[in-house]
Amino acid sequence: MLIIQGRGDKVVTPATAQALAKACGGRLWLTASQSHAGTLHEALPLYITRVVDYFCQHLQPQRNESVMVPGLAPAWQAASA
Repeated sequence: MLIIQGRGDKVVTPATAQALAKACGGRLWLTASQSHAGTLHEALPLYITRVVDYFCQHLQPQRNESVMVPGLAPAWQAASA
């Protein structure tokens, strides 16, 4: 589990996020954001990079499952007649 937490979040405190990460064996990314979900809006490119990197490291595609890469169109195959 990846937990993204702003240092100034008053909805979910950093201490709560740290306890949750420790309890579930997750990874905590503590950011400079001062609001709840602020990192998403304040650092979107870095947010996307970190989340995609985490998924790539921890989620393995199932056999015959295509992998979607952000920014690239899917390769569609025409149905055979």
